[in-house]
Order: sequence, then structure tokens, then C-alpha cells
Amino acid sequence: MPKVSRGSPSRPDEDAPPSSYPEVAPPQYARADHSFTLQAIMELQKTVAELATKVGHLAEDSKGLGERLDKLGDKVDRLRMWSASIIGGSVVAWFLIWGVTMWRKESAAWLAR
Repeated sequence: MPKVSRGSPSRPDEDAPPSSYPEVAPPQYARADHSFTLQAIMELQKTVAELATKVGHLAEDSKGLGERLDKLGDKVDRLRMWSASIIGGSVVAWFLIWGVTMWRKESAAWLAR
């Protein structure tokens, strides 16, 4: 690969003034209009405010839902207690009836001797 020297004679000196100036002025570009950006930011702010309101409503609704779930849990606990009482009472009653029946049979057999 050939080496390229940095100080080539065809390149003008950077500190020297240009030999000619352009004859036409550079085109004038329109100034930047910030109204589009401002409008987008305002719409974003409006949307964020609406979301914050909706999130607040959801938080309030979830509190009510939690209270209803607690009440439902209490009802389920009471139902469990009643069913356990009924089943336990039935078992006790069965043993009492069985015991009385067996006692009567044994006492009748003992008296018959």
C-alpha cells in the first residue's frame, strides 16, 4: 500500500483565506417551530393525568374488594365451624346410641343369668 503524505502540495493551506467567495448567499431555512413539540408534551401530560385518576379509582375499588373478600372468608369459616359441629355431634350421638344399645343388650344378658 502506498503511503500518502499529509502535506501534499495540491491541498491549500488551512490558515490562508479563500481565493474566491460564493456568489449566492446560502439559503435561508425556516426557523424551528416548537409548537408541535409543545402540543405533544401537553397531550402527554393530559394522558398521564387521566391515567393517574384511573389508577386512583382502581386503588379505591380494590379496597372495597378486599373488604368483601374478608367478609366472604368469615362466612366460609363459620360454615366450616357449623359443619364440623354437625359432623362431630353426629359421631358423638352415634356412639351414645351404640353405647346405650350395647349396654341394654349386656345388662339384659347379665340379668338373664
